[in-house]
Amino acid sequence: MVFISTHHQVIDRLIKITFRIAMINKLPCKKYPIKIIFTGLSFFCLLAVVSDTYAQKDQLERAEKIYISADHVKMNINSHTSIYNGHVKISQGKRILTGNHAILIQKNNRIERINVDGNPAAYTTVTETGKPISATGQHIVYTDHDQLLVLTGNARLRQPERTVSSQRIVYDTRQHTVVAGRKIANTKSSQSVPEKERVNITLTPQRETP
Repeated sequence: MVFISTHHQVIDRLIKITFRIAMINKLPCKKYPIKIIFTGLSFFCLLAVVSDTYAQKDQLERAEKIYISADHVKMNINSHTSIYNGHVKISQGKRILTGNHAILIQKNNRIERINVDGNPAAYTTVTETGKPISATGQHIVYTDHDQLLVLTGNARLRQPERTVSSQRIVYDTRQHTVVAGRKIANTKSSQSVPEKERVNITLTPQRETP
C-alpha cells in the first residue's frame, strides 16, 4: 500500500517564507527568541489561511451546478436513483467524470454517490494550484460525504510529477492524497503480493525554470 500527499509543496513554500521573515527581521540576542516565536506564529497563521482558502474553494466548487449528459437515462423518483447509459459525462466545475454506464444516488437534494463503469471510466480535474490530475479505471466510485474517489480494475492516476498504477487506487479529492494497492493484514508475512496487484509509480522530474 502506498500513500502519497501533494500538500508538502505548499508547506515547503510556507517554510521558506517563514525562514525569510526570520532572516530579514533578526533582532539582538535578548529579543531574538521572542521574534522567532512570532515568526512561528506567522507560519501557522499562513498555513491556516491557505487551508481555509482551499476549503472555501472546495465548498464553492461543490455548490456549483452539476451537468449530466448520456444517450439514455432512467430515473426512479421514489428511490432518488438515476441510471445513465451511453457516452455518460458528469461535470461540476473543473471536475469531470466519463464512462459508458453510471448510477447516481441522491439524498436531501444532493448527490450522495456516483458509480461509473467504462472501458475505461475516467476522471479529470485541476487542483487549487493549477495542476491537472487525471485518473482511469474499469470502475470508479465517488462518495460525496468523504469526497473519496475509488478506482478499481487497471487503475491509473496521473499527476505532473508522477503516475501511479495499481488494481485499486483511492484518491482523496479534498486532501489530494493517494492510497494505492491492497491492505496487507499481516505486515510481517513473507507472502508477496501478486504481480498484477503491485503498485507501480513512475516519477517525472520537473525542470527548474531559469
